[in-house]
Formats: sequence, C-alpha cells, structure tokens
Amino acid sequence: MGEGDAGRLRKVAFGQELSTWPLLKVAHARGVWAQLQARVLEWMAGIPLRSFGEQSEDRREFAVKLEVREQPPVEEWSLLLGDVVHNLRAALDAFAWELSHLDGQKPPSESGVYFPVSWTEADFDAKVKALGPGAAVFGERMRQYQPFVLLSEELGSDRIPTLGILHALDLEEKHRGTLRAGALIGSAHAEMVLDKPEPDTQMVIEPNPDFAAIENGAPLAKVRFSRPVTVVGDVRLPVELNLQVHLAFRGYDANIPLVNLVDDLIRCVHESFDSTVEDRSGYQMIGEFPFEIPTGNNDGEPTQP
Repeated sequence: MGEGDAGRLRKVAFGQELSTWPLLKVAHARGVWAQLQARVLEWMAGIPLRSFGEQSEDRREFAVKLEVREQPPVEEWSLLLGDVVHNLRAALDAFAWELSHLDGQKPPSESGVYFPVSWTEADFDAKVKALGPGAAVFGERMRQYQPFVLLSEELGSDRIPTLGILHALDLEEKHRGTLRAGALIGSAHAEMVLDKPEPDTQMVIEPNPDFAAIENGAPLAKVRFSRPVTVVGDVRLPVELNLQVHLAFRGYDANIPLVNLVDDLIRCVHESFDSTVEDRSGYQMIGEFPFEIPTGNNDGEPTQP
C-alpha cells in the first residue's frame, strides 16, 4: 500500500488524534472579525457620512457629493483585520503541525512546518515532504485546494484561489495595512421634493462607478431628469461605507469587498480542514455569521440589517 492509499484510508479527528488548537485559532479569528464589524457599526451609527446635491444651470441634473463629518479610523480597523488574517493562517500552520507530529512522529525540521500554499506542483511536493511522514500521507487531500491545481482546472489565469489570497495577505499585513475606506450610494432612492414637476418627468440615478474616497466633495452619483425641475430643499441619497482590501501580487491587482473576502477566507480554512480530516467526530464547523454592516440614512436612523 503506497502513501497515497494510506492517506485515503487514514481518518483522524480533532479532539482525538489531533488537538483542537487549530479550531481555537479559527474561533479567535471569528471573534476578532466580530469585533471589527461591531467597531464599524458603532462608527456608522453616528451618521458620519452624508450626501448633498449641486444642481446644474439647466436644472436637469444634480451632482450628488459626499459630506464627511468624521474620518473613519481605518488604521484601527486594519489592525483588527490583520489579526483575523494572521490567526487564520496560523490555524492552517497549527493544523500542519498536528499532522506532522501524528502518532509521535517528527518532521525533518521543526522550523519548516507550514501548511503548504503552492503555485507549482514541484513546490507543493517539496513542502509536503518537509512536513515529514506523519503529514505526507495526507498530501493528496491537501493538494485539491492548492493554487496550482485550481488555476489549471477551475478558475483560469485571471483569478486567484482563496488559499493564495490568504497567504499573500498574511505576508502583506506584516508590513502595512491593506484596508481602505470609500463611500457609495446605498440605494437608488433619492430623497427630494419637486415643485410642480411637468407630467411624465423621468428621473435616473447614475452611481459613480469609481472608488469614492472619504473626502468632502467626492462624487457619489448623478441624478438626471428628463425635463428641467425645481427642487424644494436639497437632494440627498443614503450613503454607505465601502470597505475594500487592496491586493496586488503575482500580476493580480484588485480591490475586494471586505465582508466577502473575510467570509471566503474563513470558509477556505474550514475547507482545507475538511478536505484532510475525513472523520470530524466531535468537530462541527461553526456557522457563518449572519452579519451585514448596517449603515445610516440621512435622517439619522440606522437601517436594519
């Protein structure tokens, strides 16, 4: 029976052959993620961002712009995001440590024990070998979520697998924050009162497709009318916080929405566990947080999640 066959037949479980330390690291990451979301919620509850409109001379267009009452504490939030990322990566490394020491075995070098994240098959084979015979039998199970496998089989060259993103962020967050904050229009509903508009006057809201930085006067949207209108008061649209993570590596350069990213990273770690640990006796994947960041409207009342 070869190593591959042994890996397919061997079953291990957290709390039995493996300690629960990797699960505790994930749980800690989730706790910090909840703290980050709560901090953002508290900041948004003060309605720090509002919108205002500037009418064109022909009265057929309003430029909706941003009014900033308070700058978001992005650096503070970035520190929490870094803790989330580092703990998720540490959970995978702790998992690799458990496998490499399975049944009292030891890897060739204690300092070389990391969960493999590889862009080539040769690199993956070398990293699995460095884990020692205890973990090597699980190599085929680890392989399926590796970037070099997913890029060749599923995603195509224009997308980066989540495991690769986690590894890149873990390295990047050691040197600088990757979180950036912007603003966007929360809905296509404009709060305005028109003075005796002509019949069949049509209105179209065109959100700004570009990233709007948190600064006074930043363009958010344009409100266009089919006929000249007279607006009583101001034109206001609800403003939401646009939190993104900037990631640039291996020719990949993109801004990823924060909530989507962290959910994907947590799911990726659990999938890496699941793909390797076939018997999950005493281990149940913690459910996703049903949490979306509520925003404030221009009346000062928080919206419902």
